[in-house]
Amino acid sequence: TAAPSSGRSVGHTLALLMKQHHEALRDDLGLSTPRLEAMNEAALTAGAWAFKLVGSGGGGCGVAWAPRPASEAVAQAMKDAGAVNTWIMDGRQGVHGAHIVNS
Repeated sequence: TAAPSSGRSVGHTLALLMKQHHEALRDDLGLSTPRLEAMNEAALTAGAWAFKLVGSGGGGCGVAWAPRPASEAVAQAMKDAGAVNTWIMDGRQGVHGAHIVNS
């Protein structure tokens, strides 16, 4: 597993941990679906730093973490890959919470 003390930035470490967790959920627990995997590939190809499946009771949703300039392309790529809907959350609100930029 990646650790911030490894000399990597916190952002890079988070991306690696998201990737590792997604792979564990997919490979070890069999929780992913072809649609989620298509969204994963599309998000990463469009410029996302990371993607992982999420959702209580076995997934069904995915979260992509992307730089703001790539967010629109990532959202569209995920829709093109089968996402029913996407939301762009702007984290500039800090620890007080993100807000939806568009849907």
